[in-house]
Amino acid sequence: MSFVPEGEYIIPENMKRYFKFYDSDKIRIDKSFYIQNREITVSDFREYFDNLDESMIERVGNQWSRSLYGERYANEKPVEYVSWDSASDYAKWISVMKKKDYRLPTIKQWIAASFLFSEDNPVTNNDKPVSKVRFEVDHLLGNLREWSSEPCGSEKYNLLGNDYITDISEIGKAYCAKAKDKWKAVGFRLVLIDNE
Repeated sequence: MSFVPEGEYIIPENMKRYFKFYDSDKIRIDKSFYIQNREITVSDFREYFDNLDESMIERVGNQWSRSLYGERYANEKPVEYVSWDSASDYAKWISVMKKKDYRLPTIKQWIAASFLFSEDNPVTNNDKPVSKVRFEVDHLLGNLREWSSEPCGSEKYNLLGNDYITDISEIGKAYCAKAKDKWKAVGFRLVLIDNE
């Protein structure tokens, strides 16, 4: 995990296109936190899934674990087709397992981490956003959209970032999805609140 200190952050001009949905160029982080260096993987999520009871297994489904052709996804692949409900439940489960305070990120936390740990001018590949590793943190602006903790309507939550199927003209736009939705190219990563 990578550390994000408390303080005021000003979004650099060359990064603003990635945060069009945010109506200010300043962010105040009141409490420092850590953000995961990568998105939750199939292997991470399987450990959680294997501890669920039958009713929860049915709710989560198995689309996250296998392709449409029935092939198992590789363990290191970032997990997709996970609803906000399941991502939130995973955060609660891992918090109990590790006796620490893991959560889905707020919009401000994600933006602060994104411009701290993303390249100054993230590249595009075939007109799709690609966010390379910087300071050990990978894919904050590209690869998958990621669930946030912040609602955007009744039983809906904000999705952050862009994904491998995002058109370049859509970069930085707000997305909102139902808590039960399971979409291709939507995954999650967690933050750990710094209680030291």
